[in-house]
Amino acid sequence: MFALADRLNKTVAEIENLPYTELVEWAAYLGIITDGAGKS
Repeated sequence: MFALADRLNKTVAEIENLPYTELVEWAAYLGIITDGAGKS
C-alpha cells in the first residue's frame, strides 16, 4: 500500500479510500511493471 501511495503521490489514507476495483487494478499494474523491470 505504501508503494502505491508513493507511486500515485497520495497518502495511505487516500489509497484506503479508493474503490476496491480501482485498488486491484493499480495493484495489477504495479505487478506488471515490477515483473517486467529486469527483463529486456
